[in-house]
Amino acid sequence: MEGQSLGSGLFTLHDRPRLPFGGASAPFDAEGVPTTDRCLVENGVFLGHIHDLASAARCGTGSTGSAGRNPGEMPVPVCTNLAMEAGGSSLEDLLREAGEGLLILELLPGVYGNAAGGDFRIPVSSAFTLSGGEASAPLRTGCFMEGNALDLLRSIAAVGDTLYGVETDRLPHVLVEGITVR
Repeated sequence: MEGQSLGSGLFTLHDRPRLPFGGASAPFDAEGVPTTDRCLVENGVFLGHIHDLASAARCGTGSTGSAGRNPGEMPVPVCTNLAMEAGGSSLEDLLREAGEGLLILELLPGVYGNAAGGDFRIPVSSAFTLSGGEASAPLRTGCFMEGNALDLLRSIAAVGDTLYGVETDRLPHVLVEGITVR
């Protein structure tokens, strides 16, 4: 899978365990291995997996310093502070380019679906319909954003120029075409 295209060339994603003031920043992982920032996807191309000591041994490679664990459980590979690279579009530009559609502002915790196949169903807590590139009516409550993760990554049409903190992650606004909300 390394070296394969996962999505739009506008999509670049880093794992930043040493992000200053990052919610999951640490100099060492749960196994005592030094952490290091790494690019996971560059211009839509998957660059490599993260590993703890056990997964690295199974794959014949070294740990990436990515072990995490809960009390009483064995370590597993985890991402820390994910950061998607910002693009060149202001929020106003993204809305204007979208024209008609939905502005999703907040998703609720909890993803339903098939992780192995990439299918997801995520509850939407705050969204508005777009008309002429402007937010108009709020979307009814109880809606879900549905789709496939790879299809979503391939459908990125533009990326915002500002990163926002979302829990431990740093993400821009993203214009995605063809997402289903029910």
